[in-house]
Amino acid sequence: MKKLELSKQDFEGRFFGKLSCSEFRREFFRKAHLLVRGSSEDFYSCVFSKGDLSKLLSERMLHRPSIRMAREDGVLAMSEISTSIPYGVFSFENVVDVEKVQHWYERGYTINVRGAHYNHSGLAAASKIMQELFDCNVRTNLYLTPSGQRGLTPHYDVHDVIVVQISGTKVWSLFENNFENPTENFRFGRRPFDVGKVIDEFELSPGDLLYLPRGFSHAATSNIESLHVTIGIEEPTAADLLRAVADLLETEVDLRESIEFNRMATDADYRDALVKQLASCFAERTKGSRLFDAVSLAKKRNFDRAIERDVSFLNGL
Repeated sequence: MKKLELSKQDFEGRFFGKLSCSEFRREFFRKAHLLVRGSSEDFYSCVFSKGDLSKLLSERMLHRPSIRMAREDGVLAMSEISTSIPYGVFSFENVVDVEKVQHWYERGYTINVRGAHYNHSGLAAASKIMQELFDCNVRTNLYLTPSGQRGLTPHYDVHDVIVVQISGTKVWSLFENNFENPTENFRFGRRPFDVGKVIDEFELSPGDLLYLPRGFSHAATSNIESLHVTIGIEEPTAADLLRAVADLLETEVDLRESIEFNRMATDADYRDALVKQLASCFAERTKGSRLFDAVSLAKKRNFDRAIERDVSFLNGL
């Protein structure tokens, strides 16, 4: 498979158009969507191509959870697109069956290859550069959608997304209602949320790029068969930092004392003293350079989550 031969500087310019990464961060990152028109249809062929997807499906033994198939009306059960392959007294389970995938694709289902950078050197190189630029987890997914179909209902994502159109065309719709700073606990579909009316619409052609901040409500419909790559930027949040601070507070002997919950409900003095103790310890733990202990821990956990996902993707868990 192809290897990315661009330098980081060339790659940065290719992904952000005429903007430098610092300009992109200042003007668009986390704030507004950005549409970048490519100078040619094969603008991103050094990263991925339609032929690469065919090889990925036919030559790599993909398994759950590396692939799923979805349509607006739902996601197919893994059993509908997988098989088991005997190996002596053992067997490989949940291995993608290409013929089954083709069957459901012809019936309007989008092929979604998740964590594609684990199986393709060009995407792995792109992810690595993005990870260095944004200093956080980065993951890539692939979407091959039949003509005139939507792979997903209108929704928002819990991470920032860069969409790279590889082949075909797709019409992207942006909606009026966005969800501010969603996290995994506020993933779309876990609670009622109305995306509202369409406020902007545009077509992506091969070589085009679209950036969407997390929480931006969107949907995409293919005009003809469409293949695009999504690069998810998964930054730690202030809540992640707070959890790290709380865990480091356990080094304080006083905070390892037991709490009398019944007394908290009836004894105001006890409750106030506890609150003051917590506030004092928190202020001390976040003072000066001590805060960076928590920052380091939150950052480590951000990358640890990626390692855990690596294991599940590579082992088919």
